[in-house]
Amino acid sequence: YEYPRRARRLGQEGTPVIVFEFQRDGSLIAHSLRTSSGHQLLDESALAMLEQAAPLPEVPDEIAGQKFRYALPVRFSLR
Repeated sequence: YEYPRRARRLGQEGTPVIVFEFQRDGSLIAHSLRTSSGHQLLDESALAMLEQAAPLPEVPDEIAGQKFRYALPVRFSLR
């Protein structure tokens, strides 16, 4: 995963929070932006990162449940 080039040129930083739901087999059910970074480029990049990672790894048998929901902060920092 790479920092979005245009966002880098514009000096954009921020931490969008994406929320996603997935099944035991790692397939995505739904995903959305919970909290914006304040920059559309960064928000869209965070969502695209998750889409590119799909399918996610399978959930181990030791963990109960059929569907899982998770909030993930994605930090974009130029430092």
